[in-house]
Amino acid sequence: MIRVVIVLVILLIVAFVIYRLLKRTESKPEFVQKSPILSKPEQILYEALIKAYPSHVVLAQVSLNQVVQVDPNIVNYSQRLVQFNKINGKALDFVVCSTDYTICLAIELDDSSHKQKNRIRSDQEKDEALKSAGIKLIRFSVSRIPSVSELQQLIAS
Repeated sequence: MIRVVIVLVILLIVAFVIYRLLKRTESKPEFVQKSPILSKPEQILYEALIKAYPSHVVLAQVSLNQVVQVDPNIVNYSQRLVQFNKINGKALDFVVCSTDYTICLAIELDDSSHKQKNRIRSDQEKDEALKSAGIKLIRFSVSRIPSVSELQQLIAS
């Protein structure tokens, strides 16, 4: 009888341990939806851009490495890696393209976070990459979002 009780206790302990291990490894979502994709000021500027450029394509939150690439003539791997790291992980708030998706203009909307030391350096790298690639970049402050007519003048100039 004691042997039966000991075996049952051991089986219960083993069952409990297995249950705890299975419960711990149950799949929990590793990601959740970010919402909204654009901040309120970005939404306002996006709507103005759509109105200002009805015959253009306006893209939001575009990865910088979709817009520029490291010069293929740089063959030294470590040099290429240094240059790639300057653009990797960065995004442009908006890219205005012609209907064939040729880039006309890149736009950044800067808030107070752009005054932080790490953001200043990141913005400089972004500015340099776009300038090197011949892409016009315009920065606006969230405190002064341009009107539709002001935006239309940008493409005209």
